[in-house]
Amino acid sequence: MRADLWQRAKDAHDEGRLRVTEVRAGQYLGSGAVSPFTLLIAPRVREGELALVLGNPDAAHSFSYTEDVAAALVAVSGDERAWGRAWHAPVITTTVREAATELAALHGAPEPRLDPLTERDLALLSFTDPLWREFAEMSYMSERPFTVDDSDARATFGLKPATLREALAA
Repeated sequence: MRADLWQRAKDAHDEGRLRVTEVRAGQYLGSGAVSPFTLLIAPRVREGELALVLGNPDAAHSFSYTEDVAAALVAVSGDERAWGRAWHAPVITTTVREAATELAALHGAPEPRLDPLTERDLALLSFTDPLWREFAEMSYMSERPFTVDDSDARATFGLKPATLREALAA
C-alpha cells in the first residue's frame, strides 16, 4: 500500500499536478519511538529479563533515531532539490543484539538475553492483537540483513546520523 501511495504521488508530481517528496525511515529509536525494538526488546533488556526478538538478532539492520528523521524532514522541506523523489533519513546500521547490548550497558543491566519469536508464536499472538499481525507481515525485514542506503540524503543535505549510544540514551 505504501509503495502504491508513493507511486501515485510521484506520478502526480511527474505530471505537474503536485510537488511531492518523501522521507523514509528505518526502525525507530529515540524519544517517543514505537517500533519492535522499543516495544519488545528495550523494556525487557532494561529490566534484565529475557527479550523475544523478531527474526535474527545478529542480522544487520537500519535504525532511525527520531531526531535524525526530524532533521531530514526539515532539510527536505526547505530545499528545492528534494522535490520529485524519496529520500532515506540518516540511519544507524547495527544489529538488534548490538543495540540491546549497548542499551543494557547504558542502564547498568546484565548482558541481554535474546530469544527469537517463532512463526508459530507470531501466529498465536496475532489472534490476540492486530499489532502482532503487522509484526508477522513485516518479519521478513528481520530475518536477514535489512539495510538502507542514506548516502544521497547525507551528501545532498549534509545530514548524518546520531550514534547508536545517543539514540538509545534518548
